[in-house]
Amino acid sequence: MSMSDLTNNKILHGLNDKQIEAVLTDNSRVLVLARAGAGKTATIIRKILSLVFEKNVKPSKILAVTFTKDAANEMIDRLILEADSINGEYQAILENKKLSKEKLDQYRRQFQRKYPWVSNLTNRTFHSFSYNILSTYGSIDLDNKFKDK
Repeated sequence: MSMSDLTNNKILHGLNDKQIEAVLTDNSRVLVLARAGAGKTATIIRKILSLVFEKNVKPSKILAVTFTKDAANEMIDRLILEADSINGEYQAILENKKLSKEKLDQYRRQFQRKYPWVSNLTNRTFHSFSYNILSTYGSIDLDNKFKDK
């Protein structure tokens, strides 16, 4: 995917005014809160696309945090779908109901590697992100399971 493939019109297409505001804001942190099915994931996906392809932000500088592993996987799936939109190969994989969860996870990792801008994003659950911080920077004052003495 190149910048010419993603125009601002495509990134913003189908979003409501509040979603567009969240995508276009220049604030370095954006919190998206809404009821189920309101388009939070779509808004975050479009924000990431805008940052990477319009603002030239390095994907390694982007942190996307979700509550559940399923939501984190869905976000990665949607980003891969955007990257693979010309081929449609990943769409066919997602639609294949015969694939096991393990096989789908393998394909997800394979396609993430295929599109480095996707694999360089930090997309985690609150739990895994917090665990990573504690295990990397924690001290024995917190819990010695997080940091060797």
